[in-house]
Amino acid sequence: MKQRTHARLPLCFGKRGIAALAILICLLFPLTALAFPPAETPLMDGIDVSVWQGEVDFEQVRAAGVEVVYIRAGEGDNHTDPWLERHYASAQKAGMKIGFYHFVNARTTQDAQKQARFFLSLIGGKQAQLRPVIDMGDMSGLTDSEITAIAQAFLSEVEALSGQKGAIYIDASGARDILNASLAQYPLWVANYGVSEPEGNGKWNGWAGWQYTNQGRVSGVNGYVDRDYFNQAMFLEESTVTPPVDPPKQDDNLITVTVRRGDTLRAIAARYDTTADSIARINDLPNPNLIFPGQKLVVRRGWTPAARYIEYTVQAGDTLSALAARYGTTVDSIVALNHITDPNRITTGQKLRIAVNNQDAVYVVQRGDTLSQIAHWSGLSLRELVRANGIRDADRIYPGQRILLNP
Repeated sequence: MKQRTHARLPLCFGKRGIAALAILICLLFPLTALAFPPAETPLMDGIDVSVWQGEVDFEQVRAAGVEVVYIRAGEGDNHTDPWLERHYASAQKAGMKIGFYHFVNARTTQDAQKQARFFLSLIGGKQAQLRPVIDMGDMSGLTDSEITAIAQAFLSEVEALSGQKGAIYIDASGARDILNASLAQYPLWVANYGVSEPEGNGKWNGWAGWQYTNQGRVSGVNGYVDRDYFNQAMFLEESTVTPPVDPPKQDDNLITVTVRRGDTLRAIAARYDTTADSIARINDLPNPNLIFPGQKLVVRRGWTPAARYIEYTVQAGDTLSALAARYGTTVDSIVALNHITDPNRITTGQKLRIAVNNQDAVYVVQRGDTLSQIAHWSGLSLRELVRANGIRDADRIYPGQRILLNP
């Protein structure tokens, strides 16, 4: 493939052609507002794939000029992407440049180290040209410092066991608002849609990967696929076979169950003291309402998620009883969470933490909100919010927008 060079002036030229709207944006906003250059040039076209893409014809992908593919290895400390082996074999046969990423949902640094070992056990013996990547996907319910510590623990463990320095995947607002500058030692793969150049974050001096859309089209892939640009900063010094690593001891509460006639996901969840959402997520079920007798499902027994929370700014006319009804909680819960002394007195502009429990809960975006913050407050991952709400650009939400919190 002919490698791309990165046009810097003006920002609105190149990449995907010239559009009147893009030109208007360049005229209205200073270049420095968006100026966040790649760490190095030239650039290479890439995609990233997982079970959601299913069968991929990498020969066609390569013929279309796409050189690089990042393949999801798995999630957490127990879930292997069902298409990992097939995607890897097909991409390698097609002569693609390959990297692997892992969706992390750790809650402690010990969890992060365990998930790093599981990640390496999945890609051990496989050849890669690009850095191993932590996908900062589900960090809900954690503080910014906890998230930074988890990322550092994961990447340190990967480097200690494999000798490979990793990289970080996160959306632009997460890089700006959540991660500590100490992580800038690792190359950044940033998701930022609908812009001519990724937005700066004040921590990294340049990006190594840019996921510029989640609705790309490429020959050889059925449906949408994430499209990316990568530069040399994402590459290992040389093509490397990841050394084998023994997987961590598995959770004794993880079991495999066989779907019985008449079963629903909710019925199975009740049987094993868990949630339908947990089962759907562990098994990558695209449609939780479609399961069939004889199907094997991995279930984590006795697991229920922590309550989801939002941070709400009181509007004129709000009352605690109305807010409790709206979010499927109780006045007592809101009072306790916010140490309110008089339930009959809340003030416009006051910030309240509210537990969200009902199936139809929504959050109305307030001025200054980011989708990463809403995901953080609500106990959902950014990807879940994007998918559930049909959001095309995770960095562009507006005051008054209604965000579904129970996808």
